[in-house]
Amino acid sequence: MIRRIAFLGAVLFVFAACVHVEQGEQLIGAIYPLTGPQAAGGKQELAGVQAALAMSASSGGQTRYRLDVISVTTPEEASAAVDKLAHEGVSVILGTYGSTLSAAASARAE
Repeated sequence: MIRRIAFLGAVLFVFAACVHVEQGEQLIGAIYPLTGPQAAGGKQELAGVQAALAMSASSGGQTRYRLDVISVTTPEEASAAVDKLAHEGVSVILGTYGSTLSAAASARAE
C-alpha cells in the first residue's frame, strides 16, 4: 500500500511540476532518507519517483528528466540539501513525507 501511494504521489508531483517544461533535459532534485531509521519508506518513495520518470520517458515525450538524489537523515541535512539543489538549478525538489525531514526542507525552500 505504501509503495502504491508513493508511486501515485510521485506521478502527480512530477506531472504537476513539469507540465509547462520545454524541450530538453530538466534536473529534478530528490531528498529522501535512504539510510537510517526512515530508510525503508524513503527507498519506497524514491522508487515511486523513479517509476514515474521511467513512465514519462517511455511515453515518447521530448523532455528528459535527470534526478539528483540526496540522502538525508537529519533536519540539518535536509536543509543543506535544499541549498545544494537550488544552487544546481533544479526545476523542482521532491522529498519525503517524513515530518522531521520534510518540515526542515520545506522551511528552507520557502
